[in-house]
Amino acid sequence: LGLNKQGIIKPNSDGYYELVLSALNYPNPVGARYRTESARRILEASPFFQRKIKEGNLLGEVGHPRRRDYKTDAEYEDRLYDIVESNVCLHISDCWIDDSGALKDRDGRSYTGIMGLVAPSGVFGDKFEASLQNPKQNTCLSVRSITDNYRMPDGSIEKEFVNINGWDWVVEPGLRPANKFSAPSLESYFIEEEHHLNQRNLEAMIHDRENSKYGLENDSI
Repeated sequence: LGLNKQGIIKPNSDGYYELVLSALNYPNPVGARYRTESARRILEASPFFQRKIKEGNLLGEVGHPRRRDYKTDAEYEDRLYDIVESNVCLHISDCWIDDSGALKDRDGRSYTGIMGLVAPSGVFGDKFEASLQNPKQNTCLSVRSITDNYRMPDGSIEKEFVNINGWDWVVEPGLRPANKFSAPSLESYFIEEEHHLNQRNLEAMIHDRENSKYGLENDSI
């Protein structure tokens, strides 16, 4: 690109790397775009998201949970809200939206991005950091979220965030600006079959957590 970049990024004094977590209003491989204002609403006003940030609990795993690994939709939906400690690779200490116009894709087009301060953490933290430090390896993150999807008159799809559960470390980005080599990293190129959440399953999941006889103090729900 003539930018003389070597794929090397440096952490701040606390050990956190500034990465692009998501690109907003920017087409992914199937033409879908995440709506900017819905992301802003989650980051700035969602009690669920704000609690995870303020209490230092916004963690990410190696790879997304895959629907094929669960017998029922209810099991898969429950998994989307859960973090498996043995699969953690990163921690995000802060998130914000950058709509200053400073972020540009490889074609020089400005885009709005969700930025984050990301540090290696957990069982796979050393492997995540190794990818950040390797100038020949890209590092890509992908948002784990619940969205309402709308087909527009031109045939494109716009995705309205209902909830953002976090970001996972994936093999290849679906959104071109969302990776280490773009400066700062994200979204998976792996496109799964569309999965529709079932409200009845979610209500049952919440009820079961609230009335569980087990004394585990995990507040992830």
